[in-house]
Amino acid sequence: WIDERKRDWGETSPLYQARVLGEFPQETENTLIALAWLEKSAQEGAKDALQATRGAGTGRLYLGVDVARFGGDESVFLVRDDAGVIHVENYQGLSTMETCGRTRQIATRFAVAPENIFVDDTGVGSGVTDRLKELGLKVTPVILGAGADDKEHFLNVRAEVFWKVREALNPHTGNLAIAKTFGKLHAQLSDIRFEYTSRGQVKIEAKEDIRARAGRSCDWADALALTFAKSQDNSQPRIWVV
Repeated sequence: WIDERKRDWGETSPLYQARVLGEFPQETENTLIALAWLEKSAQEGAKDALQATRGAGTGRLYLGVDVARFGGDESVFLVRDDAGVIHVENYQGLSTMETCGRTRQIATRFAVAPENIFVDDTGVGSGVTDRLKELGLKVTPVILGAGADDKEHFLNVRAEVFWKVREALNPHTGNLAIAKTFGKLHAQLSDIRFEYTSRGQVKIEAKEDIRARAGRSCDWADALALTFAKSQDNSQPRIWVV
């Protein structure tokens, strides 16, 4: 079990320090999402609220697809509603066509509207979005390195969507539930850092910098962040506070 957690979470992650070593996690002022927030998001009250929201049929569904670029990275498919994360699938070595097929299959299974399917359109991901659109599935491509809508406060789209994730998990501003069964997502989210540019814009640690520092990627966290991008109908995703 310890070896699996070491592989999935990384020895330097706050989650590994807290749940495996039993130590106080080494969080800094520039930690994007506090481990305590993630622990609270997984409590029974949050899960009960998640189930109640789904039972009432009030939550929209979103699918984020982070497309792998390197051998060690994973293609991650994450489904959430307005109350919490519902489902995650991860694969290594998928071709772009296999990624398209998985996206269609998951979207059909969970009845996710095409405009609420968000695909990382950087690099090889652009081939996925092009093929899905050719097949008639008008998904929303997201380039995380592109300029943010709110350029005054955020350096790029990556900073903008990850800040929305932060607000959704902050108990004072949101109530997004992520069950402990998604431990890999907890580990990655708790290990992301941010800083401010000279203009006062929020800048999120780059994926390559996280890989160099922690020895692993943040594909699961990126898939969640993608679901907070702006959909094609220009509506903002909502977080239900129960």
